[in-house]
Amino acid sequence: MIEQENKLKYQLLQAEINPHFLFNSLNSVCDCIISGDSNSAMDMIRKLAEFYRLILKTPDDLITIEQELHITELYLQMIRYCKKLKINWEFEIEEGIENYYICKFVFQPLIENTVIHGINSEMDELIIKIKMMYYEDSIKISIADNGAGITPENLELIREKLNHNDIISKNNYGLINVDRRMQAYYSLSKHLDIQSKIGEGTVCTFFLKPIFDGKQE
Repeated sequence: MIEQENKLKYQLLQAEINPHFLFNSLNSVCDCIISGDSNSAMDMIRKLAEFYRLILKTPDDLITIEQELHITELYLQMIRYCKKLKINWEFEIEEGIENYYICKFVFQPLIENTVIHGINSEMDELIIKIKMMYYEDSIKISIADNGAGITPENLELIREKLNHNDIISKNNYGLINVDRRMQAYYSLSKHLDIQSKIGEGTVCTFFLKPIFDGKQE
């Protein structure tokens, strides 16, 4: 019964993140149209169509990490059109990890949070690095950026929200949603770890139980 309850919680949280992503993507398309960049708007619509084609093609709760990375890259390609700042990304993944399974929409909300809150007027380029490595009996995943960083006060507030599962909060919605889905699906004892310094960037780290071919190892 506990397992069924956790799965239901996961499905409810998954349903919350899907329209959230679509809403933000369509807003980005509108921004391009308003700015007169119709070519970018058309390309973004094509990428959005490809994005949902991938999602509908894989209706299960889990997808491979390779698929999740492709979805993330589609998002980054779309959002780069509507930002004046140069945005680049790097993937550093130990061999074989891409074949393991992960919940949908784990990376995208975290990166969206970086794009929204990590950019300031003094930056020339936003660099996002996703790193995955084997760590003991888990997979360690970190998403780092060279963005504006988070003040100590705000960082403490975010950690408090994560610890209390404050999903009602409009701020940091993506972080909290991802954290709760990880808790619900994997029954993890640790929350997302957020480390940040003003002017140096932010690193978000979490651990996954290895799941291969739909089964936990």
